[in-house]
Amino acid sequence: MLPRHGGSRGRSSCERSDAGGYGAEGVLLAALLLAAACSSLGGDGGGDSNLPNRGIAAYAPVERGEEAGGRVLVAAQGEALEAPSAVAQGPGVALYVTRRPAAAGERAFIARAVSEDGGITFGALEPALTPAEVPWVRGGVEGASLVEVDGVWRMAFASDDPPGIGWATSADGARFEPLEAPLLTPQEPWEQGGVSAPSVVLEGGRFALYYTARDASGRAVIARALVGTEGEVRREGVVLEGGAACVDLEGAEAPCWDMDGVEGAEVRLARSGTGRTVYRMFYLGRQGRAVGLGFAASSDGLTWSRYRYNPTLEGAGEASNLLHSERYLLYWATQGGVMLGINDRGQVSEVF
Repeated sequence: MLPRHGGSRGRSSCERSDAGGYGAEGVLLAALLLAAACSSLGGDGGGDSNLPNRGIAAYAPVERGEEAGGRVLVAAQGEALEAPSAVAQGPGVALYVTRRPAAAGERAFIARAVSEDGGITFGALEPALTPAEVPWVRGGVEGASLVEVDGVWRMAFASDDPPGIGWATSADGARFEPLEAPLLTPQEPWEQGGVSAPSVVLEGGRFALYYTARDASGRAVIARALVGTEGEVRREGVVLEGGAACVDLEGAEAPCWDMDGVEGAEVRLARSGTGRTVYRMFYLGRQGRAVGLGFAASSDGLTWSRYRYNPTLEGAGEASNLLHSERYLLYWATQGGVMLGINDRGQVSEVF
């Protein structure tokens, strides 16, 4: 049994297809169909049927030119753009991605592109943090997550060699200076296969860090730690793991869409119409070779309820969800770049 805080509820889901890897450009259609096939969002009662579900589905795809193939960021030939993370910077939107070069021997780094039109059109990608700037890293740096406090940007990022999560700061969000030592390295039994994919939020004067942890077998869970202002870390354990004992919408036993592990969580804070703080999580779930994007929510950041109609996107890669100008922007990684969908219902529900 994994040490954990709280639990997860709401594990029922619609049936899903067995499509592995990143989906094609039309993956957003799954979200549009899902909203229609699974009835209306939300509902009566508590738990998963009353999640703060605005901004989950459905998203309208942003049309791009034929050359871009619908992508707002297009990868160069042979390279990969992964793990998007969108933040508001001034009136614009900055999108950070892991840029994995095509050339053998070149290491992954974190790049940034800026949009001045509300997150639709982006300028050129520029390096924000490279492995050469991080003393303790031998491999690449990846998976940026950012938060701004008192004019200073904090970035959590991951290293694949050695496995660990680092911390960096910046005055302008363009170039970052990392700490000389990792913030978190594998220590617990559920971390022996590595730690990655950090997501950081500001929580009452401290930072809550969510991250993917893998045990020795490679099975992935989402864990949480608290980070103090001086960089001290206190682990709080596993907060979300692969689904079990799932039922379909008719109440019959069914395989869980995320039964083989959960990873790549992005957590954001929002406020309901009554001013209640809501933790929103998009995450990847696996069932065999099939990968999907799911949603969960929490009132305390520890106990999570899954959206009952997960997965919200079939075959998507890592995703980032930003509330900007009263609408939700959902960026997700796919083959050849980063896609964008828009949901203009910017107010989360008031109840779970």
